Amino acid sequence: MTTLFASILRFTGRALFFLVLALCFVWGGLALWYQLPLGWGGRVAALVIWGAFSLAMLVAEFTRKRRQSRFAAGIAMLALFAWWSTIRPSLTRDWAPDVAHTVTATIDGNQVTLHNVRNFDWRTTTDFTPRWETETYDLDKIETVDLFLSYWAGPAIAHTLVSFGFADGRHVVFSAEIRKTRNEAFSEIGGFFKEFELAMIAARESDIIRLRTNIRGEHVYRNRSG
Repeated sequence: MTTLFASILRFTGRALFFLVLALCFVWGGLALWYQLPLGWGGRVAALVIWGAFSLAMLVAEFTRKRRQSRFAAGIAMLALFAWWSTIRPSLTRDWAPDVAHTVTATIDGNQVTLHNVRNFDWRTTTDFTPRWETETYDLDKIETVDLFLSYWAGPAIAHTLVSFGFADGRHVVFSAEIRKTRNEAFSEIGGFFKEFELAMIAARESDIIRLRTNIRGEHVYRNRSG
């Protein structure tokens, strides 16, 4: 019974190690695909080489050379993680027009001046009149703080926006958005692999909320304060 139990433990341990190793190789392949500063052909070549190496290491788990293969795999993953840690966000790319600027603020007592408040006139997602404005707000005149949830990919995923309403009728909305470059497409998987920077956008409700409700056709829910 003791021998059988020990065999089961060894098999389970090897199976778990194999699974973790395989997941590490998959992660590494995706990291190379989304972050290598090469063209499409270069990334394909790198992925083929990484795939061949990964397959060789996994096959070696069933041979007597698994100790050597584990050492080689460990060195490769350490090198990959070291490279991954060097990837840093940038502020100097050719950004898409709707995230070309990020909001900054100048504070004077209760007066806050926001620079680069987006106030686009959207006709379609590709046809719009861009406007970036400077607005000054009195924090003592905040009357409402509303939370918007915009469901853009089914009921499981929503984007959160916060809107501040002032006594003069203005509303400014803050939204943390991915910062795509010009002509770049959004990728859910790429977002997990540092493909996009993050930008804090301040915009009028007539821009950022209408874009989602009227132009993109997303399901948007407003949770009013009070």
